[in-house]
Amino acid sequence: MILTVSPATPADSALLAGLMQFYIYDFSEIAPEGSRDYDVEPDGLFRPYPYLDAYWQEDGRWPLIFRLDGAAIGFALVNQISNRADGFVERNMAEFFIMRQHRRRGLAAAALAQVLKLHPGRWEVAVLDRNPGALAFWPKALGAAGVNELERLDGGETWAGPVWTFTA
Repeated sequence: MILTVSPATPADSALLAGLMQFYIYDFSEIAPEGSRDYDVEPDGLFRPYPYLDAYWQEDGRWPLIFRLDGAAIGFALVNQISNRADGFVERNMAEFFIMRQHRRRGLAAAALAQVLKLHPGRWEVAVLDRNPGALAFWPKALGAAGVNELERLDGGETWAGPVWTFTA
């Protein structure tokens, strides 16, 4: 099995939009009680990810596709937008996704290592308090990736959960 992480091109925009539907679906199970943010539209799809087009139009944004033996299995969206009011970051993991059938096999951690190699610098990864899977995954994956200066911070007023900062 060969896992690759490569920059997405505008030709991959439909693929990313499709994978994003699964990502949003996963988030729907941890939606706050009473939230309507994860209701499907009349066409049966979730609302599109509001910032996806910006990854093709703005500097400082990097869409990445994860492929296993050539088949797409996930993605990362990297940008330079800090989740902390006082934070400076060269790289922010805006979104990170591996399809369910490929989880718990070490592929997400391997993909993360490749993402960090492609985009070295000062990083931030913010995780919502209500996302237990991500809360368990990120500290282990970052530790395995051998990042430097790893620190867990409180998101404060701008983010409801921990924010890990580090250098890759």
